[in-house]
Amino acid sequence: MRALAIGAALLFAGGSVRADPDGVGSKTDDKAAQETRLRGVEDTMRASDEQRRRIEADIETYRADRARLNAALIDTTAKCRRRNGKSPPPANASRPSTPAPTP
Repeated sequence: MRALAIGAALLFAGGSVRADPDGVGSKTDDKAAQETRLRGVEDTMRASDEQRRRIEADIETYRADRARLNAALIDTTAKCRRRNGKSPPPANASRPSTPAPTP
């Protein structure tokens, strides 16, 4: 974010060099143009910060939704197993065990 602001400031500063043969008003014009550019960069930074905050809030909402949905899925799976007369798998089982083939 900071690099973006610095890059924008350098970009704007590089284009502000003008030749004024009389030397009258060039400092005032340059300063006004630089202040205008600075306000533009500051506005862009504020908008970026607001957008970042909105995105972070959305991410937190998605995380909460995911946790809620995962809990509901686990609860529903347990209910289905109870209804079907199946006991829940052991906590340390990664897959169902199969009996060894008989020779």
